[in-house]
Amino acid sequence: MASSLLLLLAVLLACEMQDARSYVVYGNGFCSQVGELEHCKGRGTIAAEIRNNGTVGINCYCSQGHYFQKLHNNATGQYFACLPLASCTTGDFCGHITSSSYESYHICTCPPRNICVLQNRKLEYASEFLYQGQAYKGFCTPTEHVSK
Repeated sequence: MASSLLLLLAVLLACEMQDARSYVVYGNGFCSQVGELEHCKGRGTIAAEIRNNGTVGINCYCSQGHYFQKLHNNATGQYFACLPLASCTTGDFCGHITSSSYESYHICTCPPRNICVLQNRKLEYASEFLYQGQAYKGFCTPTEHVSK
């Protein structure tokens, strides 16, 4: 109970103290409007951070065709850049698919008439932006080979 109160206090302070260039997420809500975020500017920019106090800071807009890639961890949290998705070819690993809800975390875009799907039921540990746990590996597979 005490740790929950400390976490709530930390979130309230984060919402109060944030500057105009970043937004803090707690639970399913933002502390501020997110429509004013600028587009992320490449590998050198920290686009998002998952802090050890349970909050998530979003510093810029990571647009479609991009993904969050972990830059590093330190004592205060995990830090991510927003990078463009690379192109992959048929048969390439294209991302993780969560075992609980089948959400996909793409690392590249599959070629035309291909889709990123799991090909076996082998689980492995995956650490992705806002997800850590068991996941399947997805591979670029021609759509005509995907069972319906």
